[in-house]
Amino acid sequence: MRIRVFVIDDEPNIIGVVKDGLAPEEFMVQGAKDPDQGLEAIGRIIPDILLLDWNLPGRSGLELCRLIRKHEATRDLPIIMLTVMDRVTNKVEALDAGADDYVTKPFDITELAARIKAVLRRRNSGVVPSQVLKRGKLMVDGTSYSARVDGKPVALSTMEFEILYLLAAHEGRPMTRQMLLDHVCPETTDTLRTVDVHIQHLRSKLGPVAGDYIKTMHRIGYMFGVAA
Repeated sequence: MRIRVFVIDDEPNIIGVVKDGLAPEEFMVQGAKDPDQGLEAIGRIIPDILLLDWNLPGRSGLELCRLIRKHEATRDLPIIMLTVMDRVTNKVEALDAGADDYVTKPFDITELAARIKAVLRRRNSGVVPSQVLKRGKLMVDGTSYSARVDGKPVALSTMEFEILYLLAAHEGRPMTRQMLLDHVCPETTDTLRTVDVHIQHLRSKLGPVAGDYIKTMHRIGYMFGVAA
């Protein structure tokens, strides 16, 4: 069965690039230039995934994303935000609005196809439940794939977030590098060293307030724990 992709972008060439670039045997692409028409269309056909431009006429992609998340029929619709803006703060805004991923224009169509499949795989795998976990000064939201420390948003990659969520969800339980890799990316060719790199980045991004929540277990792996 083909993946049904809907694109909302006021640039017709972007919709055309996606239609022409994604393999027709794997994807079926529809699109709309007008945000209101696009909103009506996705509510009617419920695609498998939405590619949403940030800079839309009349209302921004962020506003549209929030509206989609409020509607019962579309609140769980996977969304990838498309934008020329590439600052970390922009990614945080997109994730906070409810986007599942963030792709910067101009994009490589092969990478976009991989991102679409990765988002759908994560949504269908049950790796991260749609729940909010609060651990000390840290909050991780499985619905929006967002994290906050002391109320301030933290920009994390998808794999960083999933590792953090898994550790926080199993607070006090040691998890090996292999367990983390198997849960987050069971089909990946990444090595166990990849987990160490992501943990290093996580600690740095969580900062002095929550970085120490991730404990190193000698010869085992890692464990999440909030100091009393």
